[in-house]
Amino acid sequence: DISMILRFLLFCFLLPVLAGCLAKDNYGMSIRKWVGTREAYLVQGWGEPDKSYTRGDSKFFAYNEDGGEPKGCTTTFEIIGEFVESFDYVGDGCVGDFDTYKY
Repeated sequence: DISMILRFLLFCFLLPVLAGCLAKDNYGMSIRKWVGTREAYLVQGWGEPDKSYTRGDSKFFAYNEDGGEPKGCTTTFEIIGEFVESFDYVGDGCVGDFDTYKY
């Protein structure tokens, strides 16, 4: 039956896509614990940032993980005063538990 074959092919296509989304969610959840910590603890855990800049009252620390093209990951933390206020990440390499990265 053709509809059964199409459903199977759709399932085979969607499974890796969904698995990738879950891995990205794990990465975000695992680095979320840095929000509220002191800047000094962030640098102690992640090392010196690959790039830093200031905008207004905020400092931004960016860390690059080169997983090879196109699997890189850039994680950026916003620091206000002495504390990490937020974070963002971009790249196909931002997957998995943070414990497998710098820490």
